[in-house]
Amino acid sequence: SIGNNAFSSCKNLKEIILPSSIMSIGNSAFVGCTNLKEINISSVTSIGDRVFCSCKNLQEITIPSNVTSIGNSAFSSCENLREINILSSVTSIGNNAFSSCKNLKEIILPSSVTSIGNSAFRNCENLQEINIPSSVTSIGDEAFYQCKNLKEIILPSSVTSIGNRAFYWCENLREINIPSSVTSIGNSTFCGCLNLRKIALPPSITSIRDHAFSYCRNLQEIKLPPSVTNIGDRVFSNCWNLREINIPSSVTSIGVGVFEWCSNLQEITLPSGVTGIGDDTFYHCENLREINVAESNKAYRTIDGVLYTKDLKTIIRYPVGKEDEKFVIPCSVTSIGDYAFWCCSNLREITLPSSITNIGNKAFSFCRNLRKIILPSSVTSIGYKAFLGCENLQQINIPRRTLEKFKKLLPDEAHLLHEI
Repeated sequence: SIGNNAFSSCKNLKEIILPSSIMSIGNSAFVGCTNLKEINISSVTSIGDRVFCSCKNLQEITIPSNVTSIGNSAFSSCENLREINILSSVTSIGNNAFSSCKNLKEIILPSSVTSIGNSAFRNCENLQEINIPSSVTSIGDEAFYQCKNLKEIILPSSVTSIGNRAFYWCENLREINIPSSVTSIGNSTFCGCLNLRKIALPPSITSIRDHAFSYCRNLQEIKLPPSVTNIGDRVFSNCWNLREINIPSSVTSIGVGVFEWCSNLQEITLPSGVTGIGDDTFYHCENLREINVAESNKAYRTIDGVLYTKDLKTIIRYPVGKEDEKFVIPCSVTSIGDYAFWCCSNLREITLPSSITNIGNKAFSFCRNLRKIILPSSVTSIGYKAFLGCENLQQINIPRRTLEKFKKLLPDEAHLLHEI
């Protein structure tokens, strides 16, 4: 055996010949041997953690048939490693095992492998192809994180778990199949897959977690199966080319900012089961013209594409892309929600009924063409920066004898207040 740290940081070591008696290599045995180019480990049965970590000139290695596991960070940062031959006895690939092997282009995993550890191939930026055998059941967190040249990957039906950020920022990944054995899509699993255009989720999926598909800027179509019950925060944020999405009736909860910056989304329908919608759900959906709600929904309703609570007491969201220049808020409304009219630059005039008592944070912010608004005396609270960026707003009309009250409610816009 070779003990832990035995040749650690021997930077001038270029070649080493191991006798056939060597069966075990300890942790960090050759870590930092930056000029080591060649080593034969054919007799070895055990490879410890960080054994060849940062052996920057190591170009090729064969994992012998007696080895069953590759230790954590065993070949991490072997920047010139181009070829790895893994024989059929290996069952697990440790965390960070090949992370930052920047010149590794292809790897074939034997059918004995059952698990791929966390960050196993993280930052392998030239990895273009990898086969995942039908023996694999789990893919760890960040397993293929920032594998920028990975274009296609086929997941076998044996896979039941895909970790968080598993394919994070694989910007050239164009196609992936998700087998019906998978039940949830983890946090940021496909975040930043810029060239992913289409994906079909199997009927086994029940949960899509936070940021799962955010920044998939070329994603045009996604089909959500009727098994999905929860859509996490910002799942589709910054999917610039997403034009259409069906939300199945099984969904009960839509998280914060789910569709923010989906600038080509034009229409959306909320199904009957949705009882919770997070803040900023439709933030900066500049072409969204209509929000629809199933008639049987018990929490929300729409009138002319504008989203309200079911009792019509709160206006939640006016679609940014709606082309009308004037809007009259129904007389049943008592509260204007946070960001309710955010960035609605087509609106020039908004009429508030005498029932309004509360105006939320940034409710009218960046309504750049809003010129006229009348605040009724019933208003008792106005949120933070309610009129921020309303650059063409010339005056805010208020009832007589309410000037002092509204100066306190709108200290930043006090100069625009005008009693009528």
